[in-house]
Amino acid sequence: MAFSIARFVEDCRAVRARPDWADAVAGLLAEAVREPGAIDAEVALRGSSARKGFDVWLQSGDLTIYQVEGRPGLISPPHDHAGVAVVGVYRGSEGYQNYRMAAGRLAPAGRVTVEAPDVAVLSPDLIHALDNSDSPGSGSIHIYDNAHFDLAQRRLWNPDTLVEAPYSTAQQFKWTKGARPAA
Repeated sequence: MAFSIARFVEDCRAVRARPDWADAVAGLLAEAVREPGAIDAEVALRGSSARKGFDVWLQSGDLTIYQVEGRPGLISPPHDHAGVAVVGVYRGSEGYQNYRMAAGRLAPAGRVTVEAPDVAVLSPDLIHALDNSDSPGSGSIHIYDNAHFDLAQRRLWNPDTLVEAPYSTAQQFKWTKGARPAA
């Protein structure tokens, strides 16, 4: 059966109340990322991703789902998600610079590259930055257990100083446009 955004969102919504929801969603996502052409076709019909680089499929208080076009060279500022994230890369690869808190400061803690078709469940305490400086680009689906955008509990760090700043989606996008790879 071909991938359908509407059906995928329904299926994710159906398992969200389960205690093992992240694993259940990861299973749904693992199945979906095996159909990159079908995902791209559905996204193209909606047109949002081509305009903005991402397409929000659902945002509610307990579940957010969106698709991202991770262009080559795209780098975001360090941030957290204030909850569990499930990410599936269905095309290309995404690089991540992970961070940890050390003596009250943010410090690099290794790089990870996720290759299509792969799915990862990210812990709620993970701090990372998308870093596609060594990537050919990616298509990915991101799923969170919260409202995600402008969630007051989220944290964001200035990519130049690594000093924490109040989180806002607008600030994250602004810093993403000018970000450089972590040293």
